[in-house]
Amino acid sequence: MASGNPDRMVAAADEAVRHRKYLIAVESIGHAIRFYGAHGNLRRQRALIQQLRRRRGELAGVTVSYLSPSLHLVRLTRREHEIVDLLLAGASTKDVAAHFTLSQRTVEGHVYRIYVKLGISRRADLEGAYLALEPGASSAVLD
Repeated sequence: MASGNPDRMVAAADEAVRHRKYLIAVESIGHAIRFYGAHGNLRRQRALIQQLRRRRGELAGVTVSYLSPSLHLVRLTRREHEIVDLLLAGASTKDVAAHFTLSQRTVEGHVYRIYVKLGISRRADLEGAYLALEPGASSAVLD
């Protein structure tokens, strides 16, 4: 494996997918994710996490939760969890701001940081990314 070069790890993952070696592909991406996390490149790390989430179907359902502890280092604050719960219930940022007596701009900042942490860019992706990050939250979100 190309263990000091994350770009080669990702290339190895692509090659492994072409040969239907899904576990190797996921391990390679997991190594690259950990490499970027260990070297403080959180933007690239999150981009790879997002790529991995998008490629789940292509990777034949192989999970990375046990291969990539860096996925679990992404944690939302208590307030971020509360905001996500309201957003998933259909609240707008204006509604969330009124609920917490905050400015709408403050809530937009929270939402931005939530999206960055979850590796998403659209509200439509929020539920799936949130449940993937916090599997135990599914019952609270859906009630």
